[in-house]
Amino acid sequence: MKDIKNHLIEEEGNKEEKRSYKGLIAIIVIILLFNIAFSINLGYAYIYNADENISTAGINGKFEMLFDNAKIKDNNGAENASIEISDDMKKLYLNGGELQYPGAKVDYTVEIFNNSKVVTKIQSVECNGIDNTGVIRLEGLDKIDENVILNPGERYNLDLRIKWDDRFDAAENEKANFEININFEQVI
Repeated sequence: MKDIKNHLIEEEGNKEEKRSYKGLIAIIVIILLFNIAFSINLGYAYIYNADENISTAGINGKFEMLFDNAKIKDNNGAENASIEISDDMKKLYLNGGELQYPGAKVDYTVEIFNNSKVVTKIQSVECNGIDNTGVIRLEGLDKIDENVILNPGERYNLDLRIKWDDRFDAAENEKANFEININFEQVI
């Protein structure tokens, strides 16, 4: 009888041990499933974020500086002066009109707008039609700091002047037309 009792007690202990192993295995399986699900989510988030960054900066990203809000600030002795921005907003056209006398001038103001999704630096400004050795001069381009850094959406104000140099006298009205372009680069 004692043997049967011991055998029953021993078997009861084995059942408890088997139950604890089953519980332990269940916990391990749950932890493994959680880790797999977390890894999949983490991998998806990494791939999604990397894809979004590539498309934002490369495929769908804009990288441009534009002229905006151009106007004549002051006109002192010029007829038919004008300022225009090209349709794509990347060129600025200044027309000094007909300057009537030495010292006549037209003052312009324009904004340079960073329409990029990246930080951009002005490298240089090109001007066609300029010859500052003659009677008509374009002033203000030298005031552009070629290291101007603009954040996305930021603007830079630029004041320009077309002037008949009053050191020169001429018999006929002088005319001046200038085309201005901006060269820029992405700041890394």
